[in-house]
Formats: sequence, structure tokens, C-alpha cells
Amino acid sequence: MSISTYRPFSITCFLSLVLCLFGIQLSDAVRRGTVDTGTMIICYERDHDYGRAALWYEAAADCLEIISRPMMLITIKYYQRYGMDKLVESATEELAQIDKQREQYLRSAQLCWEKSVTAQAVLVSEKNKISQFIEEWVSYYPNRFYNFGLYVDLFGKRQHLLLQKGDYETALNLEADSAEMCADLYLKITIAYFKSQLLKGRRLDVCRLLVSQYEKVRDIHCRRAILLRQLARKGRRVQPSEVAVRNVKVPKVRTRLTSDQATNVAKSCVSVQAILASHQGVRAYPWFQGFAWTVSFCNHGWGNLVTVIVDDETGEVVDAVNQSWN
Repeated sequence: MSISTYRPFSITCFLSLVLCLFGIQLSDAVRRGTVDTGTMIICYERDHDYGRAALWYEAAADCLEIISRPMMLITIKYYQRYGMDKLVESATEELAQIDKQREQYLRSAQLCWEKSVTAQAVLVSEKNKISQFIEEWVSYYPNRFYNFGLYVDLFGKRQHLLLQKGDYETALNLEADSAEMCADLYLKITIAYFKSQLLKGRRLDVCRLLVSQYEKVRDIHCRRAILLRQLARKGRRVQPSEVAVRNVKVPKVRTRLTSDQATNVAKSCVSVQAILASHQGVRAYPWFQGFAWTVSFCNHGWGNLVTVIVDDETGEVVDAVNQSWN
């Protein structure tokens, strides 16, 4: 089920006002996956391993096509639905930037291929890692939709103001919008990706299972949206958070390391300790990338200081990218 055509006037007016006041910045949200390809590209270009760098440039382009573009199209569709012309215009410009950046990544990949002397066996191994990386990211945003990003910025703040005013009907319909958007993300990104892998004959049994599981997850969010609409029509004074998503069994990738363990491994690296020694207020941000962990150490004064790659299988530091001197 895609986003429905239900269009209450009160939500339209309310969102038009509040979105103009707060503004929505989607760039970071829709491009997070490509940010992490950058770490791999930096490492391989530094080592003159242009074959593997080319593969990761192509992976960055794929992330934009498979993840970022559908996310932006879903967002534009929502803005159009409520007649938010200025936001449609800015989001359309963002979509054009995504397409432009994708072409830049592909050109960079081609330049790297022209310089590559990387052995074929090494490239095959790296392609397997990239497949794991993309599989992790195609489910990342839908699985965490309600935790941050689009939901928090686009729905959460507005919903809070509506409930303060006692407008439960509009708040429930707004939450239904979010449930439909989440379902659409599963359909257009996660399910679409694994179906594309089936068409290519890759990991047939695994991909069939994942398609089936994610279709069930999508359907649960669709049913929640229907229930929220029904409660709104009946004038129920119910908090949207009380209409919870039940029995959602999202497929999970089993990792050998926990995020805390990966962070501790990164912290134990002598070169990382040397980089962080002169900085205060440093926080670690671990991200599982499908085959390894990246742990970014940041503070508010400098930003990203160093990113460490930790192998999930061996529990060892593979590489570190020093950004404290940039």
C-alpha cells in the first residue's frame, strides 16, 4: 500500500505553517549510506588500490539510486499531497542534486578503473562486502523510521503541538500519514531491492524469505494507518503513541560484535588514542556496515576526528581515517 489520498484540510494548513517555521533538511538523512562509502574510498585511494576504490564509488552511486532517490520521491509525493509548493520545489532541487552526485560518483569510478591493477580475486571478495553493505542500508531507514530523521522532524514535532491543543483527530491522521510513509519506504526501498536481487538470480532462498518477511512488516504499518484513521473519524481522544506497532518481527543481521565491543576495539587502537588525546567531549558513533563496523569519534568543536574500521569477524582494527587535521 502506498500513501493514501486522504487529505484533511486541518493537517494541510497546520503543516504548511509549521514546516515553514521549522524547515526540513533531508540531505543528511537520505545520503547517510553514501557517507559511509566515503570512508572506504578514502582508505583505498590512499593505498592506491584503485580497483576497490572504484567499486566503492559505484556502491555510493547505487546507494543514491536504490535508497536516496526513492526516499526523496516519497517525500515529494507527501508535499504534493498537501499542496506545499515551496517544499516540493526545494525537494525537487535536492532530487536533482542526488542525480548529479550519482553521476559524479560514476565518473570517479571510471577514473579509478582506468588506473586499477587490483587482482580479480580481490575485487570479487570486495563485491561480496559491498553486497552485505547495501543489504544493511536498504533496511536501515525503514527499520528506524520512528527513531529519528523524517519522522522526528516531519511528524513528531507537529504532532506534539497538536496534542497540546487537544486536536486528537488531526494528530491521529498525521500519525497515519507517517505509518503510510513507513510502509512506502519498505515497499520502494527494502522490498524493491530484494526483489531486484531475485530477478538477477542472487541468493534466491534468502531473498525470497526477506521479501516475504518485509512484506509482512509493511502490511502491519498499513493496518496501523487504517486503525489510526478509524480512531480519528470516531473522534477518539487517543494518543497516537498508544496505537503501537505490534508483533513486528524485522529481520535482523546477527553480528559477532556488539556496538559497545566494536567501540572498545576502536578505542584500544594506539593511533586513535593519540589523535583523541588532545580533544575534549569526544563521543563515539558505531555503525554496522554489513561486514564491518565503522566507529566515528566526534566532538562539537571539531566534528569528525577519526573513523575506525573494525572487522566484525576478527574483532580487529582494519584501518583508521584521521580527519583531525582537515
